[in-house]
Amino acid sequence: GGVVADDPVATMAGREVLATGGNAFDAATAMGLNLTVTMPSRASLGAGGVCLLYAANPKTANQGRPEALLFPASAPADGGGGGDRPAAVPAMIRGLYLMHARYGSRPFETFLAAAEQGARFGVPMSRALSRDLVVVGGALLADPTARSIFAPDGVLLTEGQILRQPALAATLGAMRVSGIGDLYQGVLAHRIVADS
Repeated sequence: GGVVADDPVATMAGREVLATGGNAFDAATAMGLNLTVTMPSRASLGAGGVCLLYAANPKTANQGRPEALLFPASAPADGGGGGDRPAAVPAMIRGLYLMHARYGSRPFETFLAAAEQGARFGVPMSRALSRDLVVVGGALLADPTARSIFAPDGVLLTEGQILRQPALAATLGAMRVSGIGDLYQGVLAHRIVADS
């Protein structure tokens, strides 16, 4: 099989999964979780997404028919407390988990662990992410938390430099230990609300 992603590290993660006997859904899960580390400008835990799925076997959950999983990040119907930019409920991890639960063959936690390691120890900044950061550089530099991640020395990271995200690693680790439900109704959920 083959894999394609917006980032080489995520692509290699998917390729490794296939090379070691995982199926396409395992590879997609690994790539999606890795993209939250390597391309947070395009795929993050706070995002949503769509997966188009097909498993030919009529004994699978889709009974051999194509299927679409839609998991948009959505704002509460009441606007979320009157702010000028309502917060959205993150759905990406829930969508990846659902896809994997239905069709994956390897433990989901192994993919969380791999993404956690990348966030903790760092990954090389891709050309695509570096270009994305330049577009929003002013806003990133104005935010102390974003600046500490994407411009630790006061200058935006560039292609090839190591991107480390210890807070993301801690979040991925907590979900690996406590399950992804923690992001929606556990300690992580309460932390997100408090930080908001």
